[in-house]
Formats: sequence, C-alpha cells, structure tokens
Amino acid sequence: MQIKKPSFLRRLSDFIKYIRLRARRIDENLPEKDIRFILGYRFRRAHGYDLNLDNPRSYSEKIQWLKFYYHDSLITLCADKYRAREYIADAVGPQYLVDLIGVYRSADEIDFDKLPEQFVLKVNWGCKQNIICRSKKDLDVAKAREKLRKWTRPAANIYFRGFEWGYKNIVPRIICEKYIPEMDKGGTEYEFFCFNGKPVWIMLRGFDEQGRHISDEFDLNFKRMPFKKNMGRSTGDIKKPKEFKEMLELCKKLAEPFPLVRINIIKLKTGLKIGELTFTPGSGLLKFHPEEWDFKLGEMLKLPDKI
Repeated sequence: MQIKKPSFLRRLSDFIKYIRLRARRIDENLPEKDIRFILGYRFRRAHGYDLNLDNPRSYSEKIQWLKFYYHDSLITLCADKYRAREYIADAVGPQYLVDLIGVYRSADEIDFDKLPEQFVLKVNWGCKQNIICRSKKDLDVAKAREKLRKWTRPAANIYFRGFEWGYKNIVPRIICEKYIPEMDKGGTEYEFFCFNGKPVWIMLRGFDEQGRHISDEFDLNFKRMPFKKNMGRSTGDIKKPKEFKEMLELCKKLAEPFPLVRINIIKLKTGLKIGELTFTPGSGLLKFHPEEWDFKLGEMLKLPDKI
C-alpha cells in the first residue's frame, strides 16, 4: 500500500514542536489542538505516515480516533483494574476474578504485617506496575512503598503517556490480590481482540518449547494469522485449549457494550481468570508486519458515534 511520507523539513519542524509540548502533557487543560498534534506526531513516528483523525482507515488510526472522540464513562470504569471487578462479576460471575485481599487509597495505608506471606500489589490505572511478593522476608517494604507512591502520583496516570482517555478520570487505588504461583511462572494468557462486541482474533502469550517468550496471533479457528507485531513466534504447533468455547462466551458477554476491547484471559489448572480489559491496545502504536493487515483490520472495525 502506497502511503505518502512527510518531508524531512516537516519532520524536523514537528519534532521541535513536540519537544516543546512534551513537558506540558500532564496539563489536564491542554488544548485539544495540542493533544491532536501529539497523537499525530507519535503515530507518525510509529507508523511512518500521517494520522488522519477525520477519516481513519487503519486499525491503528481508529484507535487514535477512539482516544480523541469516544469518551464513554463505562470505559473509565472498566479500565480501572479495581472497579472493573464489579463489571466482570456482574457480566460473567465472580469466579473469574483473582481473589482480592485489600484495596488502599495510598501506600501509607498498607499494613504489611497483616498481609499474607505471598501476595501481589498493583496500581489500578497503570501498566506493568506490579509488586510480586513471593516471601515477605525478601520484601523491602520501604522500597515497595516508594514505588507505590511514585505510581499513584497524579502525573503517573497512564493517560498522560498517550492520551488514552479511559484512564484520565480514574481515581488511583492500590489493590492487593492473591498470589498464584502458576501465573507467576509463565502461565498462558489469551488476549482476545473484540470488535463491535465480537471476538475477531487472539494473541497468545506464553513460552515455546525452548522456553522463549513468544506471542502468536490466531483467528477463531485457531489458525495463525498472516501477520505479526513486535515479538517472536513459536515454531511448533499450538493446540486450541479445551476451554476455548468458554473463553469465547466470556468475551462475547464482556465485549458487548464496546466498539473495541482486548480481553485478557489467563488459563490456569484450576480454571479461567479474567486479567484485564484494555480499550486502546498498545496505544495504537504497534506496527503490523505486513502493514496491509493494519488496514484490513481497520475495515472490520466499525467506529461508533462520537461521545
């Protein structure tokens, strides 16, 4: 697909403007024209062509459109790793949730002496902001508190990284969940990408026969998709899990209200657990190989009315 690339002088000018704006990203009152510019600049850096918010065609462009134009309060609730639990419990049942030990407004509220020997602490509005305690004797409580304070300060809201609107109005909380050794030791996670309430394809994260971390894309017949993104692929056969029908039913129920959502399902020996709901996967900045699949998937995703 032929895509017009911006000139060198245009790229240099935009880089200078982006540097000037970058420090202002944490301003909650940043003008929409500046947000639009930052989205466009980061998009072009990732994909090599100009973002068209007025007539988006690719899947990645449509994610930017959803950030800028689709502000449904249900997304805010479900992007919140704590409040999403109530949505999941109502939609499919509490048995699909990891057991909750506690929830805290700040790091200073946590009484580590009262926590069990093993647990997981995470922030409700972030990404990869987890503290896994496998043994309390090995936990540096002071460092843990400092990390949690850093992760819950206003500027740490993931919204300010890429203007993923669903995170903007989340009230920061720290949640403590049960430690599950199987999840910690390379369990298999199935990420279902759902368009307009229906599962479309799956990204499987796990480990191949050599113990390498892999990411494979499958269609709903569990055949490999003819594209890849940014991680290695496995070489051996990967079989459809026996729980696949159950996974699909969970996704259909959870995805029904949303134009786009990625639903993470973790397969354990004891059953399935819902990991999280993500509404702007990869912030729309992960490059497809071959690129044409970004546009093919974009044709499949129907955008809603603006909210």
